[in-house]
Amino acid sequence: MGGFQQYMVAASRLVSGKYTSSTTGKVTTLGKGYKPITRKDILFRSVESKEAPILSFVTDILNQQDWTGQPVNVVEEIKSRFIPMVVKDLYDLAKTDPDLLPLGVLPIFGTGIQTYTPTKQKSTSAVPRKGRYQVIK
Repeated sequence: MGGFQQYMVAASRLVSGKYTSSTTGKVTTLGKGYKPITRKDILFRSVESKEAPILSFVTDILNQQDWTGQPVNVVEEIKSRFIPMVVKDLYDLAKTDPDLLPLGVLPIFGTGIQTYTPTKQKSTSAVPRKGRYQVIK
């Protein structure tokens, strides 16, 4: 989507009033439940995700937590801002699934990549293999 996917996702969440987790698939209705996510939260998260490294560092310090909700480790935060994102992406890819390392050339040319930890399959015919699942036929 040429770099506009985040804006489309945010707009969709604001209009629909629903938030779907990209890792679990859980759908949450905005404004419902304990500590509900609101449209303001969606808008603020969208702005925060586009902050420059120094401004995001200030935001993390003020929030006293990083974007994952973990307490801020100032030394680690400073170090992470000096490592290029493409190097971090390659490291995550190699750690998650070394077989996919050839895809690591994509971020060098501007394509985004994202790694997820493997989730358990609901089917009983799936057998774990190197952090992935192989379906037995």
